[in-house]
Amino acid sequence: MELRIIWREYCPGRTVIKDWALNPYPVILMIPHRVAAASGLLLLTLAGCQDDPSSPIPPSTQDQHSPPGSVAALTITDLGTLGGLRSEANDINASGQVTGYAWNAAGKSRVFVWDAANGMKDVGLFHPGSGLAINAAGEIAGYLTPPNTVSRAFFFIPGQSNTQLPFPPGGYKNARATDVNDARVVVGHGASTGGRSRAFKWTAAAGLTLLPLLPGSTKSEAYGINSQGWIVGASYGFSTSPNRKRATLWRPGLPPLNLETLLPPGGGTNTATDINDAGDIVGARSLDGRNIGVLWPAGLTHSQDIVAPTASSPAEGINSTGQVVGSAIAPNVRGYIWDAVNGMVVLSAIASPLGMASGATASNPSGTVVGYSYFTPADRHAVLWQ
Repeated sequence: MELRIIWREYCPGRTVIKDWALNPYPVILMIPHRVAAASGLLLLTLAGCQDDPSSPIPPSTQDQHSPPGSVAALTITDLGTLGGLRSEANDINASGQVTGYAWNAAGKSRVFVWDAANGMKDVGLFHPGSGLAINAAGEIAGYLTPPNTVSRAFFFIPGQSNTQLPFPPGGYKNARATDVNDARVVVGHGASTGGRSRAFKWTAAAGLTLLPLLPGSTKSEAYGINSQGWIVGASYGFSTSPNRKRATLWRPGLPPLNLETLLPPGGGTNTATDINDAGDIVGARSLDGRNIGVLWPAGLTHSQDIVAPTASSPAEGINSTGQVVGSAIAPNVRGYIWDAVNGMVVLSAIASPLGMASGATASNPSGTVVGYSYFTPADRHAVLWQ
């Protein structure tokens, strides 16, 4: 009989749900890394996994399993760690500042900032956590997990302050900030016992407010915000399909918009993970057992699938030029970039005895891409492609 061990690797913000079949190889179901903050998964994993070094990656030895498409002519740079085994880059701004998490020599996850001049630095927030977003001024939003407590969303202004955001009203005690724009509007969501989740936005002046629910839903999550204050995420908790998510757009002064209405019929759960200043939105939707990337172009008249044949290919981010980044599996994980002219192009990974595994999480207007690459099952590093 086949033994299957199913878990979600949370620490400290990766993007995969793993179904490890000991006979003989794992099957990996990818979700966008921003969706890692979804309420049910958040509650499941925050308590015991913040510094777990043991999660494996799929064994692979042949690069022919990479997603179809030519390999990008970009140079990969290892951003290193803070002395431990792991790090991951989650966002990059136009100046080339990168944030994410990195383990120190004690195996504790710390929020970092990296730039070409100074390398990787611990920003000094003391508790385990991760930077999930960085704006043009180098201000960081993310989450911290102090000992023996729940996760807290934070907003960090270098040299000035670190604000731990209040919990969303209504008993939502686990929270993280997933994005911040240049006007210092922070978005994210909080989760509670019972699987409830609510999206919020926060400013220093107005404090924290809940985003309105999509009609018929009881739960929501926010993943991205642009300079106009448009926010994207997902809504769920509908009476007819309580666990099926629907990609959602919130615009100031307007009711939330169900982006699922612009998708082709026949799919399942869908989410919106990022939005650029032009109003282009990316995310993912389930279709035929895969989780494929989706683009909703500005104007919101239609959607376009971003597909790696026979592979999952959720989209993580989109920059101001319309370049999309994400990760695809066929069957091993490889980061990709995509645009309307060149289609999907595979990113390189750092070679290791296990083969090649990488993932892309964000890119800036210059087309510099950040993410992660594996050396060993326990050793992955933040990387940059340019």
